[in-house]
Amino acid sequence: MNESKLMTRSQVSEELLKRGYTKNEYPGVWDTPDGGKAAWFIAAKREGLDFDRKSWGPEITKAKQEWREKKKSGRAI
Repeated sequence: MNESKLMTRSQVSEELLKRGYTKNEYPGVWDTPDGGKAAWFIAAKREGLDFDRKSWGPEITKAKQEWREKKKSGRAI
């Protein structure tokens, strides 16, 4: 992979799966190949995977947009 091009979050997740990590029942938690647990971003760091921190999936992008709209309208807590 070209070092100058960062991976997306989805690509990092795919790479973690290839390296033996599995998704846990809790969001953002992954089971490590040695039987432990790690947060997604910690697993990525352990594996030396760097990602574009501005890349989000469609669900998160939509949620962030809805939050911004709520803040503008004064409905946000």
